Amino acid sequence: MGRKAKIKKRRQRPSDPVLNRVRDEFDRLIDQEQLVKLRAQVLTPGTLRSSCILSTKLLVTLAHGLGIKAKPLTVRALVFNPVLHAYAEEHGTLAVPPDVLVDLTDKGARFLVVGSREAAPDDGEMNRWPGHLVAILSCPGRQTHLVDLAIDQAHRPHKGIHITQPIALPVHSTRFLKGKQTSSYWPQVNPDGSTFGLCYDAFPKDRSYERSPDWRRELEVKPTPKGIEIVYREATR
Repeated sequence: MGRKAKIKKRRQRPSDPVLNRVRDEFDRLIDQEQLVKLRAQVLTPGTLRSSCILSTKLLVTLAHGLGIKAKPLTVRALVFNPVLHAYAEEHGTLAVPPDVLVDLTDKGARFLVVGSREAAPDDGEMNRWPGHLVAILSCPGRQTHLVDLAIDQAHRPHKGIHITQPIALPVHSTRFLKGKQTSSYWPQVNPDGSTFGLCYDAFPKDRSYERSPDWRRELEVKPTPKGIEIVYREATR
């Protein structure tokens, strides 16, 4: 291939109609109503609510079929109830001194970790993977989004944390995606108007989820007049 041909190939871009279609599909995919439907299709009888791997694989597979760039990302999610969120807002930091934490705990401060990445089971099958998996979706002309279909496992209303649905959060820093930024923090609003905090740490080099039967399971996503149909196959070895 000559130099001019190489330059021409590099300059090729999707036509406007194609790009516009992909943008429309991207907007529909991160829509809250659509994410709720996808999550419901994952939570079939016998499927655990903590099935972040299967949920993410479904979303990534669907996105690829629509021409949307998508990839899985291992993360650790930390959820801070309204008491801890108020402290973070007032002091501008998530780091709480031990003595202050004791006092805040007495006042009702609580936090939750999803995907501690500790005490990984050595069962060879990764049936109880200790991490947490989300999907990163991107499209030209659109803000990159972190989509967590399985964050509802953090729902703790008695702690002031109400998360009953999937979330799609805009990603503002590539440093976060590369694991170079300590965390990204997104405030969330409870039904009573109080605010809690959601924080993610990214671990892009951790691909241990690929050993899970849920990830090795083959999926086929078929469009239907009512939405999509998911065809599951046995995990590949």
